[in-house]
Parts: sequence; structure tokens; C-alpha cells
Amino acid sequence: MERLKEDKARIFDNFYSNDNLNMLKIISFFMDEGQRPMIAMLIKYMELNICMQKSRQRNNTPGYHHCNNSKIDFEEILCEIEDYLPQEGREMMEQMKNMKENMEMYSQMMEMMNMMNENTPQEDCSNASASAESL
Repeated sequence: MERLKEDKARIFDNFYSNDNLNMLKIISFFMDEGQRPMIAMLIKYMELNICMQKSRQRNNTPGYHHCNNSKIDFEEILCEIEDYLPQEGREMMEQMKNMKENMEMYSQMMEMMNMMNENTPQEDCSNASASAESL
């Protein structure tokens, strides 16, 4: 069964939010156009307040990779943000994946060729070239 990709943006938003804010967000759809900007500012202010409180408590956001000077995997990052990319970005990402696969395949082919050259005795090659010249 395919594992569903977790939505890291939603995890982030939920960590720095609460049920009261979520209810305000839903209620804002039922308000007048003139009231929505004020509710939006109130919600953002309250989210900032929650963020500041949690940063003082040094809580870690769930789902985060802890990079301890480890190598960043750009392919993993691209896969995570793929749903948010415009069509041109998705096409470019696909081209980059294809180029990487082609380069890996070329590298493997070169390794095989080098191994074959190392295993081929040099005398056989020189004898074959000498017999070809005599013809």
C-alpha cells in the first residue's frame, strides 16, 4: 500500500495554531468583505504570539529533519515541494531528475567499461592488432 506523503506545510501551520484560530479561519468565510481583513490580521497576530511562546519553550516542530551539518538532500526537498510548484517548475524538476538518472547510467556504463578493460589481458589486444596488420 502506498504511503501518503505528509503535508509539511499543514504540520507547520497546525503546530503554530490552535482550535480557536482554526474556528476563526472558518468563521471568516461567513463574514462581510470589510470584516475579513481585520479577522485575518487578528489571526496572524495570534499565530505570531503562539510562535513566540513556543520559541521561548524551545519546542521542536514535529516532522522536521534535524540537520546537524549533514548533507542536504535536494531531491527530497524537491519531492516535498512538488505539489506547490507551478507547471513549469514541475516540468523543470522532471527534466532534472531525468538528467540525473542519465548521468548515473552513464557513470555505471563507464565503470563497466573500465572493469572490462582491466580484465582484458594486454597481450591479447596486442596480438589481435598484430594479426590484423598482417592481413
